[in-house]
Amino acid sequence: MSKMDDTIEGKTVFLRNVPFEISENDLKRLIEAKFGEVEYVKIVVSRITKLPKGVAFVKFQNKDSVEKMLSNEKKANEYFENNVIRTKLDVRKDVKYTKTLLIPPDLGIQFNGRRIYAHLALSKSEAESIERKKHSIGSDHKLESEFELIRQGLILPGMKEAEGMSEHDLKLRENSWKELKFKMKNPNYELNKLSLCIRNIPTNINQGQLGNIIFDKISNLETDFVKKLVADIISELEEKSLSEKYSYTENNRILCRLRKSVNSPKKSKSVLKGLVKKVRIIRKNSNKTSKSMGYGFVYTNSFFLSKAILNTLNNNPSVFTPEKRPIVEFAIDDKRALYLQRKNEFKKKMNGNFCKYLDKGEKVTKMEKIGRGKRQRMKK
Repeated sequence: MSKMDDTIEGKTVFLRNVPFEISENDLKRLIEAKFGEVEYVKIVVSRITKLPKGVAFVKFQNKDSVEKMLSNEKKANEYFENNVIRTKLDVRKDVKYTKTLLIPPDLGIQFNGRRIYAHLALSKSEAESIERKKHSIGSDHKLESEFELIRQGLILPGMKEAEGMSEHDLKLRENSWKELKFKMKNPNYELNKLSLCIRNIPTNINQGQLGNIIFDKISNLETDFVKKLVADIISELEEKSLSEKYSYTENNRILCRLRKSVNSPKKSKSVLKGLVKKVRIIRKNSNKTSKSMGYGFVYTNSFFLSKAILNTLNNNPSVFTPEKRPIVEFAIDDKRALYLQRKNEFKKKMNGNFCKYLDKGEKVTKMEKIGRGKRQRMKK
């Protein structure tokens, strides 16, 4: 019987909170010493990082060992609930407490003072049904696609691409990945497919130099890749032209230039450079002479161009220096900040006239000038 069907026999146990430093052989010896003979131990490893995920599967030779382990786990949980030691962390009003995990060594599974939790393994169909229940919200498909995009160019310790990278760059990438995952779970943030965030930029590089670097990389793209890229961008812009939100005149102008340049790689590259709308480096102050914060943004008119720039610049040692490689990822926008920005822009266009609400898609032809007193009464 294959390992995929092992759960049907009822001899497989799922372990969580498994220490990263423990090996499969050590874990097998630890379990066999307490519960009986083990057929195999499998520690789950991440496909991306090739590092342990902190979970494992154990298959015993007989069901008695499984029952022995689960009953021991139940006793450990009961002991934990009945003998909780609470430690005071703060003397202020909002006092916080923590539960210590001190249990006798004969209860549960422990390795170097760390408790490993055991559960009866579920079958594949049961696990899939639970996963579907977790992701029963309508926006899950959107989240999955966005998570796939933020994984573009992902490099973490243990991956092949991480070879030759400095420890500083690896730490930056780890922190950036944690930040991205946190933001993507927050509904106030959304992924922007037309803008890129570039981190780890040397402080002596300005916006013009960064733009020239991007243009140079675009001009060095292979001819076949450029042809395919132009075809993808044309199809993308044709789809956008069907949307009312997109400017038809701007779209039509870009499409005409792209179609004319299909047979000429040089013209295509010049048109692609024109699709880069803006390059911006974030500084400490609004003053252009202030110190750079080490990261910036690139805004384009095409998702496929953004993706091509990401794949070209990300982790490229020839862009800055081999010790300081660029970290390129799709930017994540704060919806609240964008709303306030649009509202302020609308107010400026209306020459100081008051607008309480900014409705999407609604065209305001005439706006009445409202005094301060009337505005306060409207708020009530």
